[in-house]
Amino acid sequence: NVRAWIAEMTKDGDGARADQIAVAILKRGYNRAVEDGLLASNPVGHVKLPKAEMREQYILDLKETIHFLRTVRLSKTDSAWFPLMYCAVSLGLLESELFGLMWDKVNLTNHRVRVLEQCGPLADGKTLGQVVLKTPSSKRSLYLDPATERVLKMQIGKDQHFVFPNARGGYLL
Repeated sequence: NVRAWIAEMTKDGDGARADQIAVAILKRGYNRAVEDGLLASNPVGHVKLPKAEMREQYILDLKETIHFLRTVRLSKTDSAWFPLMYCAVSLGLLESELFGLMWDKVNLTNHRVRVLEQCGPLADGKTLGQVVLKTPSSKRSLYLDPATERVLKMQIGKDQHFVFPNARGGYLL
């Protein structure tokens, strides 16, 4: 029945990731029933999850990147996003890392920025705050080129702690 249900979901246009999540929820529920002694075994324990196909990512080339940044900078409605977008492109930071970037991690004298934290959900799962990056390889120190330093200087004085204070939670307020 579960295999037929997955096939039906796929036929209806649901992606493989939606199928994976649905089966994972079922498996957890049945595992709990086994742990509680209500079932002898998990009836969906051997259902194979559909594989999500990997989509090729499109990466902007240099000309497209320059055009994008110029468009954002000159836009009457989106120009406030320019410093954030420029730093995303020049430093290669994730959205959560940009939103969590604090001034005490930016050293304009030594031309470095340390990426040690990100903005993310705290233990309660509802509140956004500073979360330490999980793996040692994700913690890094990046070189600041002169152009990126000039853009970062545009942000000085907007907030005592955060480089992009109005971008908390993914929304420019």
